Amino acid sequence: MTRCTVAILAVILSAACGPAPEPQEPVRFTVGLHPVSLMEPDGWEHLDHGLEHRFHKDLLQISVADIGPVTRDGYRREIGHALELFRQERLEDARAHLSGLPLKAAVFTPREWDTIRGTWFKAVDGGLTKPLSDNDVEFAYRDLLEMVGSKQTEPLAELVHRIMPDLFAGTHREVAEQEAVVVDGRPGVRLETWDRLSHDHRRSFLLILNHDNLLVVRMELGDYEEMKPVFDALVDSLSLEPDQGSTWSAS
Repeated sequence: MTRCTVAILAVILSAACGPAPEPQEPVRFTVGLHPVSLMEPDGWEHLDHGLEHRFHKDLLQISVADIGPVTRDGYRREIGHALELFRQERLEDARAHLSGLPLKAAVFTPREWDTIRGTWFKAVDGGLTKPLSDNDVEFAYRDLLEMVGSKQTEPLAELVHRIMPDLFAGTHREVAEQEAVVVDGRPGVRLETWDRLSHDHRRSFLLILNHDNLLVVRMELGDYEEMKPVFDALVDSLSLEPDQGSTWSAS
């Protein structure tokens, strides 16, 4: 074969193969309080639901969600936001926001809750159903802020075990494996879970503490073995934007 023939064949093969594909770029979005970027799984559809993003392909589903505050400062921030809504006379919004915080289950012991129950109800009511002055409600909010501020935030591993009933709601699941991780300087935990009785139906979770809220990536539906490499690639590619800090102060 002559050099000319080799050159011609090289040109033909190059044309047939076409240009090299562009490298895939990560997708960037904000879920709740968390600006994230990750590599979207090939062939999977991405759905934005605000506090939750879902990736799915046929019957396979993986979610990325902000499940809300889990620390003392996070709860104080959200109580402060409810107080600002009350001051703006958005009473129904304030009531919905405050009553949606799981203070009874997540922050206080049963004995502590018995002590502050009346204060909480006064703040939640906000004068909607009982004759309360604005000062009464304001003081109730301030008392709540002080009470929550006196609590110590648990280590992430303990926080995770406390919120597991919410993560596994309606299922009989338990943790099979647990590993502490760090994602862009934020503490996290990777979990492998299974059915408590049969030890089948495994599911993977990644939990990251960021902005005092918990970001959770989890397998939702589908075959574990089929989803596992996709889940691992997704969480390995996940990164978080630099922490900008809270914009609300309780001072």
